[in-house]
Amino acid sequence: MEIGKSSTIQPQDLTKLYAQRSETDGAQGAGTSAVATESASARGNAVSAAAPVLVEISAEARERAEQQESLQLARDLYDRLPAVRSEVVAAVKARLAAGYYDSDEVKNALADRLTGLIRRLDLAVR
Repeated sequence: MEIGKSSTIQPQDLTKLYAQRSETDGAQGAGTSAVATESASARGNAVSAAAPVLVEISAEARERAEQQESLQLARDLYDRLPAVRSEVVAAVKARLAAGYYDSDEVKNALADRLTGLIRRLDLAVR
């Protein structure tokens, strides 16, 4: 496969190039990196028979890939959690029955926590 100066390299092109190179460079073995080359005639330059075409991955693309990996890890961890934590539900039911949540102390603590949460969210949005 020849790639001209104005060609755009697509992922499927790199896969084909790697497969072709693996067939012709069998002595190098698996795990070698593929480098696309342009023929001298395609470039109009008779000085070199082949010049490497470098493919760079932008910092933004690397960051997005890392974000996707982190998101997938979080999803995997979430999927391992039990759907209902029965011990927590039982404790809350017992506290409700005992009137724990009706006390002014609990109501004030809840109000303080909610106020702090709202302030943090408000600062994060700004």
